[in-house]
Amino acid sequence: MGIVSPKSLVGHTLYAYKSNHCYKIVVGQGGSVLQKNTGSNQNCKAATYAGKNFYVIGKAKYEDDKVASYTGGTSCGGHGARRATVSFIADPKATKITASVSEPSTCRYVIKIYGRGDMF
Repeated sequence: MGIVSPKSLVGHTLYAYKSNHCYKIVVGQGGSVLQKNTGSNQNCKAATYAGKNFYVIGKAKYEDDKVASYTGGTSCGGHGARRATVSFIADPKATKITASVSEPSTCRYVIKIYGRGDMF
């Protein structure tokens, strides 16, 4: 497995799902990470992100060769604004795009997207 540079994915929209939450990731300048409780993975891509029924995890701050950073998301009370780092990992054995999402501290997300290089 190897890292896919976020710079090579500018303009792509990818989805991650974990624990009833869908994460919509738009890579590149003007991009963002949005979170919505969709209840199931099947509802993830069809979800609408309008009104007050979702959170902005962050807006694209920068991409380097290994990670995309998203900052300035919806307020999380005493924890400040939400933010995330997103990594894209090429797995030659992947049959579909999968993701892992962790929250090492409140409202600080680490998202890893896995797939074959041609899937991104």
